Amino acid sequence: MYEPEAQGGRRLLRWVPPLLLVVSLIVEFTTPPGVNPAPILAAAPTFALGVYGFAGVLWTTVATASAMGLLAVYEQIRYHDVLVASFFADLVAVLAVCAIVLVLARTKEHGRRRFARLIRVAEAAQRVLLPDAPVSAGGLPVAVRYTPAYTDAQVGGDAYAVHATPYGVRLLIADVRGKGLGAIGAVCSLVGAFRCEAFHCPDLTVVADRLEAVLLHTQPDPEDAGSGGDAEYFATALFVEIDTDGGTLRVVNRGHPPPLLVHAGDVRTLDGSDTHLPLGLGGLAPDGGATPDEHAFPAGASLLLYTDGLVEGRDPAGRFFDPVAVLRGRDFVGPAALLDTLMAALRTHTSGRLDDDTALLAVARPARADAAGVHGGASGNPPPDHRLHRE
Repeated sequence: MYEPEAQGGRRLLRWVPPLLLVVSLIVEFTTPPGVNPAPILAAAPTFALGVYGFAGVLWTTVATASAMGLLAVYEQIRYHDVLVASFFADLVAVLAVCAIVLVLARTKEHGRRRFARLIRVAEAAQRVLLPDAPVSAGGLPVAVRYTPAYTDAQVGGDAYAVHATPYGVRLLIADVRGKGLGAIGAVCSLVGAFRCEAFHCPDLTVVADRLEAVLLHTQPDPEDAGSGGDAEYFATALFVEIDTDGGTLRVVNRGHPPPLLVHAGDVRTLDGSDTHLPLGLGGLAPDGGATPDEHAFPAGASLLLYTDGLVEGRDPAGRFFDPVAVLRGRDFVGPAALLDTLMAALRTHTSGRLDDDTALLAVARPARADAAGVHGGASGNPPPDHRLHRE
Protein backbone atom coordinates (compact mmCIF):
# COMPACT_ATOMS: atom_id res chain seq x y z
CA MET A 1 0.00 0.00 0.00
CA TYR A 2 1.17 3.54 -0.71
CA GLU A 3 -0.34 5.06 2.42
CA PRO A 4 2.36 3.92 4.92
CA GLU A 5 5.04 5.24 2.57
CA ALA A 6 3.26 8.60 2.39
CA GLN A 7 2.98 8.73 6.17
CA GLY A 8 6.70 7.93 6.46
CA GLY A 9 7.48 10.82 4.12
CA ARG A 10 5.35 13.20 6.22
CA ARG A 11 7.16 12.08 9.38
CA LEU A 12 10.49 12.96 7.78
CA LEU A 13 9.21 16.39 6.74
CA ARG A 14 8.31 17.14 10.35
CA TRP A 15 12.01 17.26 11.15
CA VAL A 16 12.69 20.04 8.63
CA PRO A 17 11.69 23.07 10.81
CA PRO A 18 13.93 22.15 13.79
CA LEU A 19 16.70 21.30 11.33
CA LEU A 20 16.42 24.77 9.81
CA LEU A 21 16.72 26.32 13.26
CA VAL A 22 19.86 24.32 14.00
CA VAL A 23 21.39 25.16 10.61
CA SER A 24 20.76 28.89 11.18
CA LEU A 25 22.65 28.76 14.48
CA ILE A 26 25.52 26.86 12.89
CA VAL A 27 25.70 29.47 10.13
CA GLU A 28 25.80 32.31 12.65
CA PHE A 29 28.56 30.83 14.80
CA THR A 30 30.78 29.36 12.08
CA THR A 31 30.74 31.93 9.28
CA PRO A 32 32.43 35.32 9.01
CA PRO A 33 30.55 38.61 9.53
CA GLY A 34 28.12 39.47 6.75
CA VAL A 35 26.62 35.99 6.35
CA ASN A 36 23.01 36.39 7.44
CA PRO A 37 21.09 33.38 8.89
CA ALA A 38 17.75 35.27 8.98
CA PRO A 39 16.35 33.77 5.72
CA ILE A 40 16.99 30.26 7.05
CA LEU A 41 15.22 31.13 10.31
CA ALA A 42 12.25 32.64 8.47
CA ALA A 43 11.86 29.43 6.47
CA ALA A 44 11.29 27.35 9.63
CA PRO A 45 7.81 28.67 10.62
CA THR A 46 6.80 28.90 6.96
CA PHE A 47 7.63 25.23 6.44
CA ALA A 48 5.98 24.31 9.74
CA LEU A 49 2.69 25.70 8.42
CA GLY A 50 2.58 22.87 5.88
CA VAL A 51 3.52 19.96 8.15
CA TYR A 52 2.23 20.81 11.65
CA GLY A 53 -1.04 21.60 13.30
CA PHE A 54 -1.56 24.88 15.11
CA ALA A 55 0.29 23.79 18.28
CA GLY A 56 3.34 22.73 16.27
CA VAL A 57 3.34 25.98 14.31
CA LEU A 58 3.03 27.96 17.56
CA TRP A 59 6.05 26.27 19.14
CA THR A 60 8.05 26.68 15.94
CA THR A 61 7.33 30.41 15.76
CA VAL A 62 8.23 30.84 19.44
CA ALA A 63 11.49 28.97 18.90
CA THR A 64 12.23 31.01 15.76
CA ALA A 65 11.54 34.35 17.45
CA SER A 66 13.62 33.33 20.47
CA ALA A 67 16.53 32.19 18.30
CA MET A 68 16.42 35.40 16.30
CA GLY A 69 16.36 37.49 19.49
CA LEU A 70 19.34 35.61 20.92
CA LEU A 71 21.25 36.08 17.68
CA ALA A 72 20.46 39.79 17.72
CA VAL A 73 21.88 40.09 21.27
CA TYR A 74 24.92 38.07 20.20
CA GLU A 75 25.45 40.37 17.21
CA GLN A 76 25.17 43.45 19.45
CA ILE A 77 27.87 42.10 21.78
CA ARG A 78 30.13 40.89 18.98
CA TYR A 79 29.89 43.80 16.54
CA HIS A 80 29.39 47.56 16.90
CA ASP A 81 28.97 48.70 13.31
CA VAL A 82 26.24 48.95 10.70
CA LEU A 83 25.86 45.17 10.53
CA VAL A 84 24.02 45.26 13.83
CA ALA A 85 21.42 47.74 12.58
CA SER A 86 20.88 45.53 9.54
CA PHE A 87 20.52 42.49 11.79
CA PHE A 88 17.83 44.16 13.88
CA ALA A 89 15.94 44.94 10.68
CA ASP A 90 16.09 41.23 9.91
CA LEU A 91 14.80 40.54 13.41
CA VAL A 92 11.72 42.66 12.74
CA ALA A 93 11.18 40.91 9.41
CA VAL A 94 11.43 37.43 10.96
CA LEU A 95 9.03 38.38 13.76
CA ALA A 96 6.58 39.67 11.14
CA VAL A 97 6.83 36.35 9.29
CA CYS A 98 6.15 34.50 12.56
CA ALA A 99 3.06 36.63 13.24
CA ILE A 100 1.68 36.07 9.73
CA VAL A 101 2.30 32.32 9.93
CA LEU A 102 0.43 32.16 13.27
CA VAL A 103 -2.59 33.93 11.77
CA LEU A 104 -2.56 31.56 8.78
CA ALA A 105 -2.17 28.55 11.07
CA ARG A 106 -5.18 29.60 13.15
CA THR A 107 -7.26 30.11 10.00
CA LYS A 108 -6.14 26.72 8.69
CA GLU A 109 -7.06 25.04 11.98
CA HIS A 110 -10.56 26.55 11.97
CA GLY A 111 -11.05 25.40 8.37
CA ARG A 112 -9.77 21.91 9.15
CA ARG A 113 -12.15 21.52 12.10
CA ARG A 114 -15.10 22.80 10.10
CA PHE A 115 -14.30 20.47 7.22
CA ALA A 116 -13.91 17.53 9.62
CA ARG A 117 -17.38 18.23 11.05
CA LEU A 118 -18.89 18.36 7.57
CA ILE A 119 -17.19 15.10 6.61
CA ARG A 120 -18.52 13.39 9.75
CA VAL A 121 -22.05 14.52 8.89
CA ALA A 122 -21.64 13.32 5.30
CA GLU A 123 -20.20 9.98 6.41
CA ALA A 124 -23.12 9.49 8.79
CA ALA A 125 -25.52 10.19 5.93
CA GLN A 126 -23.64 7.77 3.69
CA ARG A 127 -23.73 5.03 6.34
CA VAL A 128 -27.51 5.45 6.57
CA LEU A 129 -27.84 5.23 2.79
CA LEU A 130 -25.31 2.42 2.33
CA PRO A 131 -25.62 0.30 5.46
CA ASP A 132 -23.12 -2.42 6.35
CA ALA A 133 -22.79 -6.00 4.80
CA PRO A 134 -25.29 -7.84 2.59
CA VAL A 135 -26.30 -11.42 3.11
CA SER A 136 -29.13 -12.21 0.71
CA ALA A 137 -32.05 -10.79 -1.21
CA GLY A 138 -35.03 -12.89 -2.17
CA GLY A 139 -33.09 -16.09 -1.53
CA LEU A 140 -30.08 -15.02 -3.60
CA PRO A 141 -26.72 -14.45 -1.86
CA VAL A 142 -25.46 -10.88 -2.28
CA ALA A 143 -22.17 -9.15 -1.46
CA VAL A 144 -20.97 -5.56 -1.63
CA ARG A 145 -17.53 -3.97 -1.35
CA TYR A 146 -16.96 -0.22 -1.21
CA THR A 147 -13.44 1.22 -1.20
CA PRO A 148 -12.82 4.98 -1.20
CA ALA A 149 -9.98 6.33 -3.30
CA TYR A 150 -8.01 7.52 -0.24
CA THR A 151 -8.14 6.66 3.43
CA ASP A 152 -9.23 10.17 4.42
CA ALA A 153 -11.72 10.55 1.56
CA GLN A 154 -14.60 8.39 2.73
CA VAL A 155 -17.33 10.41 1.04
CA GLY A 156 -17.96 9.83 -2.65
CA GLY A 157 -20.70 9.59 -5.21
CA ASP A 158 -20.95 5.80 -5.60
CA ALA A 159 -24.33 4.31 -4.68
CA TYR A 160 -25.99 0.92 -4.68
CA ALA A 161 -29.16 -0.74 -3.47
CA VAL A 162 -30.62 -4.27 -3.44
CA HIS A 163 -34.30 -5.08 -2.84
CA ALA A 164 -36.53 -8.12 -3.10
CA THR A 165 -39.75 -6.83 -4.71
CA PRO A 166 -42.99 -8.31 -6.07
CA TYR A 167 -41.31 -8.23 -9.51
CA GLY A 168 -38.15 -10.06 -8.45
CA VAL A 169 -34.86 -8.94 -6.98
CA ARG A 170 -33.91 -5.45 -8.17
CA LEU A 171 -30.45 -3.96 -8.00
CA LEU A 172 -29.04 -0.50 -8.56
CA ILE A 173 -25.46 0.67 -8.85
CA ALA A 174 -24.68 4.26 -9.74
CA ASP A 175 -21.85 6.75 -9.86
CA VAL A 176 -22.78 10.39 -9.30
CA ARG A 177 -20.53 13.01 -10.86
CA GLY A 178 -18.30 14.65 -8.27
CA LYS A 179 -17.60 14.14 -4.57
CA GLY A 180 -18.40 15.75 -1.26
CA LEU A 181 -21.70 16.97 0.16
CA GLY A 182 -23.26 17.71 -3.23
CA ALA A 183 -22.64 14.14 -4.39
CA ILE A 184 -24.01 12.79 -1.11
CA GLY A 185 -27.21 14.79 -1.65
CA ALA A 186 -27.61 13.29 -5.12
CA VAL A 187 -26.92 9.79 -3.76
CA CYS A 188 -29.59 10.36 -1.08
CA SER A 189 -32.11 11.27 -3.74
CA LEU A 190 -31.29 8.34 -6.01
CA VAL A 191 -31.20 5.63 -3.36
CA GLY A 192 -34.31 6.93 -1.63
CA ALA A 193 -36.24 7.10 -4.90
CA PHE A 194 -35.09 3.62 -5.91
CA ARG A 195 -36.27 2.15 -2.61
CA CYS A 196 -39.73 3.51 -3.33
CA GLU A 197 -40.01 2.94 -7.08
CA ALA A 198 -38.49 -0.55 -7.07
CA PHE A 199 -41.38 -1.82 -4.93
CA HIS A 200 -44.23 -0.05 -6.72
CA CYS A 201 -43.32 0.21 -10.40
CA PRO A 202 -43.61 -2.97 -12.51
CA ASP A 203 -41.56 -1.59 -15.45
CA LEU A 204 -37.80 -1.33 -14.87
CA THR A 205 -37.42 1.32 -17.59
CA VAL A 206 -39.99 3.49 -15.84
CA VAL A 207 -38.03 3.08 -12.59
CA ALA A 208 -34.97 4.49 -14.38
CA ASP A 209 -36.98 7.34 -15.88
CA ARG A 210 -38.40 8.31 -12.51
CA LEU A 211 -34.95 8.36 -10.94
CA GLU A 212 -33.88 10.63 -13.77
CA ALA A 213 -36.71 13.01 -12.89
CA VAL A 214 -35.62 12.94 -9.23
CA LEU A 215 -32.03 13.80 -10.16
CA LEU A 216 -33.20 16.67 -12.34
CA HIS A 217 -34.99 18.13 -9.33
CA THR A 218 -31.84 17.98 -7.18
CA GLN A 219 -29.63 20.08 -9.46
CA PRO A 220 -27.28 22.52 -7.67
CA ASP A 221 -28.11 26.16 -7.21
CA PRO A 222 -26.70 28.25 -10.12
CA GLU A 223 -24.98 30.51 -7.59
CA ASP A 224 -23.11 27.49 -6.16
CA ALA A 225 -22.02 26.50 -9.64
CA GLY A 226 -20.73 30.01 -10.25
CA SER A 227 -18.64 29.85 -7.06
CA GLY A 228 -16.77 26.75 -8.16
CA GLY A 229 -19.30 24.00 -7.33
CA ASP A 230 -20.71 21.43 -9.71
CA ALA A 231 -22.60 23.01 -12.60
CA GLU A 232 -24.99 20.05 -12.73
CA TYR A 233 -25.42 16.57 -11.34
CA PHE A 234 -25.66 13.50 -13.50
CA ALA A 235 -25.09 9.85 -12.73
CA THR A 236 -24.23 6.75 -14.66
CA ALA A 237 -26.50 3.99 -13.41
CA LEU A 238 -27.23 0.33 -13.95
CA PHE A 239 -30.64 -1.17 -13.11
CA VAL A 240 -31.01 -4.95 -12.93
CA GLU A 241 -34.06 -7.08 -12.31
CA ILE A 242 -33.83 -10.82 -11.62
CA ASP A 243 -37.29 -12.20 -12.28
CA THR A 244 -39.17 -14.27 -9.75
CA ASP A 245 -38.07 -17.64 -11.19
CA GLY A 246 -34.44 -16.49 -11.02
CA GLY A 247 -33.55 -17.48 -14.56
CA THR A 248 -33.82 -14.15 -16.41
CA LEU A 249 -31.98 -10.86 -16.00
CA ARG A 250 -33.40 -7.59 -17.24
CA VAL A 251 -30.92 -4.76 -17.53
CA VAL A 252 -31.36 -1.03 -18.13
CA ASN A 253 -28.01 0.71 -18.58
CA ARG A 254 -27.82 4.50 -18.30
CA GLY A 255 -24.25 5.16 -19.38
CA HIS A 256 -22.68 2.80 -16.82
CA PRO A 257 -20.02 0.10 -17.29
CA PRO A 258 -21.90 -3.09 -18.32
CA PRO A 259 -22.29 -5.94 -15.83
CA LEU A 260 -20.29 -9.16 -16.02
CA LEU A 261 -21.85 -12.62 -15.91
CA VAL A 262 -19.50 -15.19 -14.36
CA HIS A 263 -20.41 -18.85 -14.93
CA ALA A 264 -18.37 -22.05 -14.89
CA GLY A 265 -15.09 -20.21 -15.46
CA ASP A 266 -16.45 -18.13 -18.31
CA VAL A 267 -16.94 -14.35 -18.07
CA ARG A 268 -19.34 -12.54 -20.38
CA THR A 269 -19.94 -8.80 -20.67
CA LEU A 270 -23.66 -8.06 -20.84
CA ASP A 271 -23.58 -5.23 -23.36
CA GLY A 272 -26.90 -3.59 -24.12
CA SER A 273 -28.60 -3.39 -27.49
CA ASP A 274 -28.99 0.40 -27.14
CA THR A 275 -26.83 3.16 -25.74
CA HIS A 276 -28.57 5.39 -23.20
CA LEU A 277 -27.31 8.61 -21.63
CA PRO A 278 -26.64 8.89 -17.89
CA LEU A 279 -29.38 9.96 -15.51
CA GLY A 280 -29.79 13.71 -15.63
CA LEU A 281 -28.81 13.91 -19.30
CA GLY A 282 -31.62 11.87 -20.81
CA GLY A 283 -33.39 14.99 -22.04
CA LEU A 284 -30.62 15.49 -24.59
CA ALA A 285 -31.70 12.33 -26.41
CA PRO A 286 -35.03 10.89 -25.16
CA ASP A 287 -35.08 7.09 -25.25
CA GLY A 288 -38.68 6.89 -26.33
CA GLY A 289 -39.72 3.98 -24.13
CA ALA A 290 -36.74 1.70 -24.69
CA THR A 291 -37.20 -1.80 -23.25
CA PRO A 292 -34.72 -3.54 -20.93
CA ASP A 293 -32.24 -6.03 -22.36
CA GLU A 294 -32.86 -9.62 -21.28
CA HIS A 295 -30.18 -12.20 -20.52
CA ALA A 296 -30.26 -15.73 -19.13
CA PHE A 297 -29.07 -16.14 -15.53
CA PRO A 298 -27.99 -19.81 -15.30
CA ALA A 299 -27.97 -21.73 -12.05
CA GLY A 300 -24.53 -21.44 -10.45
CA ALA A 301 -23.77 -18.09 -12.13
CA SER A 302 -22.81 -14.80 -10.51
CA LEU A 303 -23.58 -11.29 -11.71
CA LEU A 304 -21.08 -8.50 -11.05
CA LEU A 305 -21.99 -4.80 -11.05
CA TYR A 306 -19.25 -2.21 -10.47
CA THR A 307 -18.38 1.45 -10.77
CA ASP A 308 -15.67 2.72 -13.09
CA GLY A 309 -13.13 2.93 -10.27
CA LEU A 310 -12.57 -0.79 -10.89
CA VAL A 311 -11.73 -0.67 -14.59
CA GLU A 312 -9.89 2.66 -14.37
CA GLY A 313 -7.34 1.41 -11.84
CA ARG A 314 -3.87 1.68 -13.38
CA ASP A 315 -0.60 -0.09 -12.71
CA PRO A 316 2.70 1.87 -12.55
CA ALA A 317 3.02 1.48 -16.34
CA GLY A 318 -0.40 3.07 -16.91
CA ARG A 319 -2.23 -0.12 -17.91
CA PHE A 320 -5.89 -0.38 -16.88
CA PHE A 321 -7.17 -3.14 -14.63
CA ASP A 322 -9.02 -5.95 -16.45
CA PRO A 323 -11.55 -7.73 -14.21
CA VAL A 324 -12.41 -10.23 -16.96
CA ALA A 325 -8.85 -11.57 -17.01
CA VAL A 326 -8.90 -11.96 -13.22
CA LEU A 327 -12.24 -13.79 -13.10
CA ARG A 328 -11.93 -15.99 -16.18
CA GLY A 329 -11.24 -19.65 -15.51
CA ARG A 330 -12.03 -19.44 -11.80
CA ASP A 331 -14.86 -20.77 -9.64
CA PHE A 332 -16.09 -19.00 -6.51
CA VAL A 333 -17.98 -20.38 -3.54
CA GLY A 334 -20.14 -17.24 -3.41
CA PRO A 335 -20.31 -13.56 -4.32
CA ALA A 336 -18.25 -12.49 -1.31
CA ALA A 337 -15.32 -14.67 -2.41
CA LEU A 338 -15.61 -13.26 -5.94
CA LEU A 339 -15.43 -9.67 -4.70
CA ASP A 340 -12.57 -10.38 -2.29
CA THR A 341 -10.56 -11.94 -5.13
CA LEU A 342 -11.27 -8.99 -7.37
CA MET A 343 -10.32 -6.36 -4.76
CA ALA A 344 -7.10 -8.18 -3.88
CA ALA A 345 -6.14 -8.27 -7.57
CA LEU A 346 -7.00 -4.57 -7.95
CA ARG A 347 -4.79 -3.60 -5.00
CA THR A 348 -1.92 -5.61 -6.44
CA HIS A 349 -2.38 -4.10 -9.89
CA THR A 350 -2.45 -0.51 -8.64
CA SER A 351 0.16 -1.00 -5.89
CA GLY A 352 -2.56 0.02 -3.43
CA ARG A 353 -3.26 3.42 -5.00
CA LEU A 354 -6.86 3.95 -6.14
CA ASP A 355 -7.60 7.14 -8.05
CA ASP A 356 -11.39 6.78 -7.79
CA ASP A 357 -13.90 5.27 -5.40
CA THR A 358 -14.76 1.67 -6.20
CA ALA A 359 -18.10 0.03 -5.47
CA LEU A 360 -18.73 -3.64 -6.30
CA LEU A 361 -22.05 -5.46 -6.08
CA ALA A 362 -22.40 -9.19 -6.81
CA VAL A 363 -25.38 -11.51 -6.70
CA ALA A 364 -25.28 -15.27 -7.29
CA ARG A 365 -27.86 -17.79 -8.40
CA PRO A 366 -27.27 -20.98 -6.41
CA ALA A 367 -26.81 -24.21 -8.33
CA ARG A 368 -30.23 -25.37 -7.06
CA ALA A 369 -31.91 -22.07 -7.90
CA ASP A 370 -34.16 -23.71 -10.49
CA ALA A 371 -35.81 -25.66 -7.71
CA ALA A 372 -35.76 -22.94 -5.08
CA GLY A 373 -36.76 -19.98 -7.21
CA VAL A 374 -36.43 -16.32 -6.32
CA HIS A 375 -39.00 -14.76 -4.05
CA GLY A 376 -40.06 -11.17 -4.31
CA GLY A 377 -41.18 -8.85 -1.57
CA ALA A 378 -44.78 -10.05 -1.90
CA SER A 379 -43.88 -13.57 -0.82
CA GLY A 380 -43.67 -12.64 2.84
CA ASN A 381 -39.90 -13.03 3.03
CA PRO A 382 -38.11 -10.55 5.30
CA PRO A 383 -36.45 -7.61 3.56
CA PRO A 384 -32.84 -8.21 2.48
CA ASP A 385 -29.97 -7.36 4.74
CA HIS A 386 -27.67 -5.20 2.62
CA ARG A 387 -25.05 -3.90 5.00
CA LEU A 388 -21.89 -2.40 3.59
CA HIS A 389 -18.45 -3.99 3.78
CA ARG A 390 -15.97 -1.10 3.80
CA GLU A 391 -12.34 -1.50 2.78
